[in-house]
Amino acid sequence: YNGSNDYGIFQINDYYWCAPPSGRFSYNECGLSCNALLTDDITHSVRCAQKVLSQQGWSAWSTWHYCNGWLPSIDDCF
Repeated sequence: YNGSNDYGIFQINDYYWCAPPSGRFSYNECGLSCNALLTDDITHSVRCAQKVLSQQGWSAWSTWHYCNGWLPSIDDCF
């Protein structure tokens, strides 16, 4: 609805968390280019997802509520 896009394995939003390649404004809270979230090395993706989760919780991902009410633990991923 706001023209933003999501990037990488964790679908991280470019309005708040990464700098889009278009140069459009972003808060860029993770301090990285959105293209860094598209590489085979997911280090940047994991670190940024950790930051998103710690600051906004699951609600940062607009589609999380489509789960059937049960979310598996991903603690071992971090």
